[in-house]
Amino acid sequence: MAKYIAIHDNDEHARLSLPSTSMRFGILSVAFIVSTSVLLSLAAFGGLVATRDGAQSDYARLSFSQQVPFAWSTGWSNANLTEAAELWEAINFDKGIVALPYSWSDDMGLPRAQPFPWDASQGIYLLNGHHALHCLKNIHRAIREYELGSVQSLPLAHITHCLASLRDEILCFADDTPRYTTASDDHKTAEGQFRQCRDWAQLERWAEQRSACYQYISHKADTIDQFKRFMFCPRESRYWTQVRAHFRKPVGWFADDFDDEVERARENTP
Repeated sequence: MAKYIAIHDNDEHARLSLPSTSMRFGILSVAFIVSTSVLLSLAAFGGLVATRDGAQSDYARLSFSQQVPFAWSTGWSNANLTEAAELWEAINFDKGIVALPYSWSDDMGLPRAQPFPWDASQGIYLLNGHHALHCLKNIHRAIREYELGSVQSLPLAHITHCLASLRDEILCFADDTPRYTTASDDHKTAEGQFRQCRDWAQLERWAEQRSACYQYISHKADTIDQFKRFMFCPRESRYWTQVRAHFRKPVGWFADDFDDEVERARENTP
């Protein structure tokens, strides 16, 4: 099998996570993150998609098949920050780590990714939409930790990377959807206005069919054996023979026993 290089050992700005450091943001930094992340959250997941008759995405062949209204207030912007935090922390981007055959990625003009540990004919890719969700979750976590007076669990460099990444998304899509305005004092725009969206559930199904058996576990798992992040294959996966051989496990093992290293990485997460 080709030598496996942990994802977070590559380009610093492409890392899924960076080593945790203890730091506190200043008032101005957090104010900037709060205001900017709200703007980016609305833009990145509210207005990035415009009507494109018959258009399909290049890779998962997604079309703009969903009519979804703009909404100023949602569960994720709940004034009860504890309830909102539960939704943000429930965001899971694991499905966005996929294993794609090099033959396919070559045909699609994609750069070759690091080898998938259980099949060297495939590379590990992170779907862009899932990366954006990962970034939004991290930004929310930074805001929440500041609000609670907690030590920041993620480095400032990771948060600023996420802000810059979401900015790039907005500029790349250059969404031209006109948001209607009203004469009301609350300055809301586009409330209830419908826009055309791709089907996220369809993307998740596409990703599941190409699962890389990945679990992020938490940002604290960057220092554990990185193969363990790739041992959570679906039960029906064809890779269990390779996974069991690597971890010296018997037939019938499905990564469902207690693993001290993994569980310690989960402890006291956020």
